[in-house]
Amino acid sequence: MRRAVALLPRKGSRVCSATLRPFSSSTDEPVVVDASPVPSSSESVDLDRKEKMTFQAETKRLLEIVAKSLYTDKEIFIRELISNASDACEKARFMMSSGKELVDADEDLKIVVECDEERGTLTIRDTGIGMTKDELVQNLGTIAHSGTKQFVQSIDSSASAADNVIGQFGVGFYSVFMVADKVDVFSRSAAGGDGHYWTSDGHGSYEICPAENVARGTKIVLHLKPDAKEFATKKVVKRVAKKHSNFVSFPVEVNGKRLESIGAIWLKNPSEVEENEHTEFYRYIADAYDKPEFKYHFHADVPLSIHALFYLPQSHMEKYGLGRMDPGVNLYSRRVLIQPKSTAILPGWLRFVKGAVDSEDIPLNISRENMQDTSLIQKIKNVLTRKIISFLNDTAKHEPEKYNKWYQEFGNFIREGVATDMKHRNEIARLLRYQTSRTEPGEVASLDEYISRMPPQQKNIYYLFAPSREVAESSPYLEAFKEENFEVLFLNSSIDEMVMTGLRTFEGRDIKSAESEEAEISDKKGSKHDTSAEAVEMADWFKSVLGEKLVKSVRPTRRSVKAPAIIVDQDSSNIRQMLIMMELEGRKAPVPAQKLEINPQHPIILGLNSMRETNPELAKIIARQVLDNAMIAAGILTEPRSMVDRITEILTHSVSARQDQNLDDSDAELSSASTEDETPTVVESAPATQNESKPIA
Repeated sequence: MRRAVALLPRKGSRVCSATLRPFSSSTDEPVVVDASPVPSSSESVDLDRKEKMTFQAETKRLLEIVAKSLYTDKEIFIRELISNASDACEKARFMMSSGKELVDADEDLKIVVECDEERGTLTIRDTGIGMTKDELVQNLGTIAHSGTKQFVQSIDSSASAADNVIGQFGVGFYSVFMVADKVDVFSRSAAGGDGHYWTSDGHGSYEICPAENVARGTKIVLHLKPDAKEFATKKVVKRVAKKHSNFVSFPVEVNGKRLESIGAIWLKNPSEVEENEHTEFYRYIADAYDKPEFKYHFHADVPLSIHALFYLPQSHMEKYGLGRMDPGVNLYSRRVLIQPKSTAILPGWLRFVKGAVDSEDIPLNISRENMQDTSLIQKIKNVLTRKIISFLNDTAKHEPEKYNKWYQEFGNFIREGVATDMKHRNEIARLLRYQTSRTEPGEVASLDEYISRMPPQQKNIYYLFAPSREVAESSPYLEAFKEENFEVLFLNSSIDEMVMTGLRTFEGRDIKSAESEEAEISDKKGSKHDTSAEAVEMADWFKSVLGEKLVKSVRPTRRSVKAPAIIVDQDSSNIRQMLIMMELEGRKAPVPAQKLEINPQHPIILGLNSMRETNPELAKIIARQVLDNAMIAAGILTEPRSMVDRITEILTHSVSARQDQNLDDSDAELSSASTEDETPTVVESAPATQNESKPIA
């Protein structure tokens, strides 16, 4: 008599709700056990025909490696099983499209997941192609044998099914042993024939035997380990399935309810995607509630097959000081999530980009969690980066107002790209926007626009750092450039100077600070420095009075400046602030000696030229104040309180001199007044009397 056993749930056991029911003869009816809610729960197994086999590989040790060391995250097993189920459905669809008949032809292609918290089981069933006994032995009994890979090799590679199947390595199924201490598999081939039952505890062997009442496709029942019971809960399974398998080609049901799926719209023709689909997908992928400012959807076939869909948001959170954002692009392979928020496919400065990249050619490691072949990944990264930069430049050209508004929000990311991305620096620089000495307040210009307006005699690109446009326009450094009709970029971001210092050149033109000693002077000016003997002598006097600790050089300049002196080639105020922030144990970063240029035509310099002879002490005090004023104008004097005593002394001298002048003026007025009052006094003679003396003749 044949013996069949039902997989009846025992108290305290972790068995699936599908049952093995005894049948003593061909006429015996199997004992039907209500195994709801697990679908297709009426399978029965003929244990008399059970065969025990060992895995066709270095069994136990290899299984331990796959189950314990291959994957970094336990939840990946759900992705692997759903991917296998999707491949099985895709193969069945290919059979139907090829005109072949399938058993249970009216069965829809789908993936069904059932969670049973009470019994501690998770069941994943597909209505796909299923497996015969030999295929079960080959696909499940041989580790690292991929039935999917064999399927792709057996069909025309141009067939759509070849693009949609996922499996590659034949190890995904064994990820179940990370969470299960026993796995039951029921499968029946879509081509017909008997169903079969396969079971293993993952310890080097498995059992296989015929089974009845098995539906087309494959059903996998996991008896979860005590520390993995969370995967028998609907909430956890839905979260993991949506995270990793939300875009598989076939519907996924969890406990009878279909998972909401947006659809892998990045695989569609860009012209076929509706605006509402973009909005819905953007909100899903970016975890946002707004709409994207820009979207960029493209496909590439050579040298690699790449499907990409990128979104540029309207705003970001870094501006609020909430820390560095995570990358926003997910990496998929044939619709299955490989890396969420991947750091490998775009440079860090593009972390504001949201979207999806899908490529079947990306070389994955065996666990499909990471990528191999770093040189190929770098090529993909370069292609994607250039595509986004080109898209932004095209947008800036055709929609300048919209781009400039977006740039106000995301300009720091572009600056970061120029400062850090050596390979794409020049192209990124085209995206920079600045106010200039020629633009109207609030308007900006690109470096290309700046170059297009340069007069023939101008060789370099000039910039001036200032906290605001008003400060920049009042800078003494700007006067000479206005006279030369040279446009100057106004920089006001804390990283702008680092950007320009790193960029150095653009379109073959050097980028220089307007405060540089190397600023151009037109031919009509001749030498940039006044070389007259008197001017040079005055510069030498400044150098000797101020000393080498304060100035490394002093030269008379021909620049058109209203100030008595300016600093050139100094450390910028930004760099100076960085040095201050790096102070250790209260030690202040010393102010280095400066290069000073004096204006020989300025009244203060002319006055000092005379004063250094008549009042040398006061002249020295004023010379030091001229230096400090120049340092303030350059933004490098961080302790202006040090000038207070000196200014007080200068004011005292000024007031004293004024008082002395007033006294001198008062004395002069008194003297003049007394001289004017001294008129001759005429005394009229009285009549002479007998007693008065008479003058001697």
